[in-house]
Amino acid sequence: MPSWIVQFVFEGAEGDAEVSLTRVDAETKEEARDLAAKKAPGEDFVIASVVPESDEQFLGTVKHQAIMMSGKKTPVPNENE
Repeated sequence: MPSWIVQFVFEGAEGDAEVSLTRVDAETKEEARDLAAKKAPGEDFVIASVVPESDEQFLGTVKHQAIMMSGKKTPVPNENE
């Protein structure tokens, strides 16, 4: 079953925009979007992107990890991990 990387944009606790990423397993992009919506980090959110996971996805990975470690990013738990 394909894995998809989903990016959310949502309002943080202080009213600022926050970004969060999660991974879901689904047969189609539409199924991935539906599963991701159930795992949304907040009530009000926008799914900014749904892309197939790839071994070639490295752009921004270090930056996202650094932001998460700094506490400026809220991770979305992945039930597959």
